[in-house]
Amino acid sequence: MKGKIINIFKNVFNCEPQLVAFSPGRINLMGEHLDYNGGSVLPCSISLGIYGAISLSSSNKINLYSSNVKEGILKYDIDRPLELQKNKKWSDYIAGIIWILKKEKFISLEKGFNMVIFGDLPNSSGLSSSAALETLAIFLINELYHLKLSKIDLAILAKKCENDFIGVKCGIMDQFSVVFGKSNKAIYLNSQNINDFRYVSLENNDYSFLIVNSNLKRNLASSKYNQRYQECQEILKIINEKNGSDYLYICNFPLENKNYYLSQIDSELLKNRFKHIIEENERTKNSAYYLENNDFLSFGEIMYESHESLKKFYEVSCAELDEIVEIAYRNDAIGARMTGAGFGGCVIILAKISNIKKLKEKIKELFFKKFNFYPSMYIVNIADGTHLL
Repeated sequence: MKGKIINIFKNVFNCEPQLVAFSPGRINLMGEHLDYNGGSVLPCSISLGIYGAISLSSSNKINLYSSNVKEGILKYDIDRPLELQKNKKWSDYIAGIIWILKKEKFISLEKGFNMVIFGDLPNSSGLSSSAALETLAIFLINELYHLKLSKIDLAILAKKCENDFIGVKCGIMDQFSVVFGKSNKAIYLNSQNINDFRYVSLENNDYSFLIVNSNLKRNLASSKYNQRYQECQEILKIINEKNGSDYLYICNFPLENKNYYLSQIDSELLKNRFKHIIEENERTKNSAYYLENNDFLSFGEIMYESHESLKKFYEVSCAELDEIVEIAYRNDAIGARMTGAGFGGCVIILAKISNIKKLKEKIKELFFKKFNFYPSMYIVNIADGTHLL
């Protein structure tokens, strides 16, 4: 892939790139919608991702090209406010990185740069293509301009780009896992304190993860993702006011008082949101324990529980995702659940390696029978985070 991205760069800009890098996608094994609620999450980076090449230019333009779309070179003028140049395309994620770096006074551009990207990570699939693109951009810019930003800085600034420039109220999980990913490891991360994390081994010769992409794409900024965030803020406000507390996150409320807090919430919808958040946080802790003790069967059971909660209580699943999980369950998968924000996207399935071929055949057959189109399927490796090639 390195040779391919270099050749694309040379063909587009008629020069050699100065740096080439890879940024992975991610799957979240447990802890969905918890990072903006102060909970624990269990993501890992994968071998599908986005490749990028960059070089300084002699103009005041940021010139961006993707070989995945037929748009030609997209340009941003560094002398004009970047927020006024948004075009609602993939390139806004890179413009947003420059915007946040300038806003936080990490960079003052006098000349622009040329960048080419190429990816094998499906867009809007729940595999965090946006975080992969953001971290790829900030990683390459950090190296090119010698900004000396730490890995923590890269993750935090990429998140700020997503929150403040793109407009999605996500937590830190996606950007953190893409930056800090490690081969054959998941990351058990306390989203309230990103210095509080540990790696959890996923090495096992009997099991593998199968990713099934429903091929239903969604745009988080225009979906109900931000609505869920606002619902959680409402829950937090209600419980804090009724108890005279000042907790910053729902996951700070003690689990043993769950029923007491539930009784203080009048809305059935908000009760359901609260149930998912509190119980999913506990599932994440248990998942890390099971995986650390090589108990993949118990972890698989929790995967099914998590999906049911996301479907019933948090209402971010859909018929296509539910069908994939149901087919997996009926065909002896160890566990299955949607991953990512939901409203489409992907399901991750934990299965015995010996059962993967049968599962793929059944999913393809039964999913098409019900929906009249095919999902896509990927067997991925758990890979290292963003790095130079």
